[in-house]
Amino acid sequence: MRCVESGRLLAACALSLCCTAAWPQACEQPDALKLRATVSADQVQRANAPRELFGFNVPWRDFQMGYLQGDGEVRSELIELLKPFKGALYRYPGGTPSNWFDWGEATRGPREKRIALHADYERYAKADFGPDEFARFVQAVDGRAILTLNLMGPYKKPLPPAGLKGPSRQFAEVVKSTPGFGCAGGKGCRVMALELGNELDWEPYKIGAAEYVERAEAARAEVNTVLPDAVWVAHGRSAPWGLKAEDTAAFNKELARTLAPRVQGFAIHPYYDGIDVPSAIGYVRNFGDTWKAMRPDAQVYVTEHARWPAEPPKGSKAKWQDNWYQASGLGGAISTADFMLALMPMTSVAAANWHALATQGPWQLVRRDAGSNKLFASPIYWGMRVLRDAYLDDVVKLDYQPTKAARYGGGYDQRLVAMRGADGRVSVLGINRAQQPMALDIDWAGAKRRAAGRAQLRFITAEDTSIDNDAAQPRKVEMQTQAASVAADRKRSSWCVPPRSVFSIVEP
Repeated sequence: MRCVESGRLLAACALSLCCTAAWPQACEQPDALKLRATVSADQVQRANAPRELFGFNVPWRDFQMGYLQGDGEVRSELIELLKPFKGALYRYPGGTPSNWFDWGEATRGPREKRIALHADYERYAKADFGPDEFARFVQAVDGRAILTLNLMGPYKKPLPPAGLKGPSRQFAEVVKSTPGFGCAGGKGCRVMALELGNELDWEPYKIGAAEYVERAEAARAEVNTVLPDAVWVAHGRSAPWGLKAEDTAAFNKELARTLAPRVQGFAIHPYYDGIDVPSAIGYVRNFGDTWKAMRPDAQVYVTEHARWPAEPPKGSKAKWQDNWYQASGLGGAISTADFMLALMPMTSVAAANWHALATQGPWQLVRRDAGSNKLFASPIYWGMRVLRDAYLDDVVKLDYQPTKAARYGGGYDQRLVAMRGADGRVSVLGINRAQQPMALDIDWAGAKRRAAGRAQLRFITAEDTSIDNDAAQPRKVEMQTQAASVAADRKRSSWCVPPRSVFSIVEP
């Protein structure tokens, strides 16, 4: 049994797992890993860490297919699942559907009078979940919104840049008149920022930097006549890991040179583990540096991120759907937590949106059982909850060395981040990719004396990273919580962290 030390005193620990009775003793076994970390709670690395890092991409059609009630409002079960992510950023109308989205009559007014419009991939639907419904949803979960402009025009009928004037003004009027919105930036506004299109350098548009700038400027200038305080986000090169580095650099530098004086943010969509998490973070950092070279206050918006399921080789009879568990199962949850932990200390990163809040496709934060019509959370959801429930105010200094038995392609098995709260609490958030449990010793440095009270360990784990929740077993992976009493003035805390886990520890 791992206990919490305080000088000569030992506080009794009651750490037991409902399904693994001998769990705490696992860290006493010879194969258990050992990791020692030092937390310096008085050395702040990032003050006021943004809650917007816990965000979600919201593709309107795929959202409404599973999450709306008969009256067109969002199901109360989903609202309750999302309330713990207070301050999360919700991106609408959700990536690819943004590029033809009609922000006017087709998505507002009485739902029975709305007409079907193209969402994505030749799929059409009536927008029951339009801007008004989305705004009420954001208010209900106490979140924020990032809205993506249509820079192309109607589906398969692209407008010239000058033709974007009318639709852009219409978009601005919708934002201004929508109850709960009314503005487009600033801390007091539900709308955090406006994003200029989605992956327009990619198929089927494939527009270059010059055309993107022309379209973005036409839309931005018109919107600013209605929303002069809008915060803007331009979209960097899509999937740069599959392109020549010099081509990506040239594209991004041209955008920064021409747009950065009027556009505060730069967006990127990193998908891992085709590339490992450190490589994905490298692209995020590079995109930020490009924009910062033109304006020091620039910030990066990770408006989509997720683990990408392995695609079968061309000519194979295997189906991509067979690998979708890699996106939302335990392995996806661990990689997503790894990526988010890496973002937390990065002061240049303003927000991040996991893809996606939907009930279609590989990425489903909360799923719907078609048979029973019940909702259930994915391991991704629970992994993010483990982190969010321990997410305090400031990121503080944490020194540690990952164990040497690394299996992950990134070259490590652990990533840890430490935080402190205004109320005096401290936390350690992390992942353990290893197949062995980990005895984690946390040394508390600094002048502040640690208080006595109740500490909590939260985690998700399973026998294998391929395990996913499904309709038959919707709770195979979910957050578990253990509590321990800790003594005052302790200098060290010791915990047993499960293998294959996302975990967090909060102490008084």
